[in-house]
Amino acid sequence: NVGLGQIPNAKLDIGKGALMLATSVSNTQSRPSVGISRIDGEISAYGAAGGAINIPSADDGFLRISAGGGSNATTKTFIDIAGYSGNTDVDKTIVLGTAGQERMRINASGNVGIGTIAPSSPLTVNTINPGSGTTDWIASNIGGAAGNRVVGGILNGKSTIGGHNNSLSAWADLIINPGGSNVGIGTANPSYTLHVNGSIAGTSAYNNLSDVRYKTNVKSIENPLQKIIKLRGVTFDWDLKNAGDKKLDSLNHYGFIAQEVEKILPQVVTTAKDIAKTKAVAYSDIVPVLVEAIKEQQKQIDALQKKLETLMNLMENKK
Repeated sequence: NVGLGQIPNAKLDIGKGALMLATSVSNTQSRPSVGISRIDGEISAYGAAGGAINIPSADDGFLRISAGGGSNATTKTFIDIAGYSGNTDVDKTIVLGTAGQERMRINASGNVGIGTIAPSSPLTVNTINPGSGTTDWIASNIGGAAGNRVVGGILNGKSTIGGHNNSLSAWADLIINPGGSNVGIGTANPSYTLHVNGSIAGTSAYNNLSDVRYKTNVKSIENPLQKIIKLRGVTFDWDLKNAGDKKLDSLNHYGFIAQEVEKILPQVVTTAKDIAKTKAVAYSDIVPVLVEAIKEQQKQIDALQKKLETLMNLMENKK
């Protein structure tokens, strides 16, 4: 054993000093290629290549850099670097650990695992389970010690993403694209702020902004009854042969034809920015026209009722 500055307890034991290596690689050179020869500034461990004597030309080797753990393994932080090994757990891996436990590894395929010793994808993370039915969850901590967190994982067998409070004891609000841009569900080309390629369900009413403080150019609807009379309600099936990537069902529906509605109520028809310029109808926007049409029709009914009453009175008086 050789000791520098203290009595040696290992082959080379340096006391109260730094280990420095001079290198010929300048700060303008490209990264040196990885080859069979060692470069200046390289620390390398080599093994016995299956034999009894360690040789520099061996492909195997194991190097551990650690701190702590002198009397208790739970105080050790370490980095393990391995070359070839017949043991797949060791073979060509880099392992980082704290408190004597492995925390992260890069395997021979380049996959990174956090909380797992067998990463099967470029990044595999197994961490927390915040509640019943949850498995393999990861949680960000962007909000700091007091902020909410974005979590993702498996909930009751379903891939899930959501918001949680910092202690992961309760769900929290989740905001998507607060600065704008469209969000697509089931589509890679959303044409609307929220574009769902499929059906939507809920237990409460959908609320449209209708506050007068945000409206201008308010006018009563003109000739609402004539507009409603011109509309053609139809029953139809979706053309599944021409559906493309649209998720359409095989049920029979009531509805309108957007191209027909556009000629009568252009305000309720939108045209997407996709290649096909797909048209859609805002069915809820037809409700105000229906309301005004019913009111106009009721006026006509009331007027006819008065005329009928007048005629009935005249006939009674002639008796």
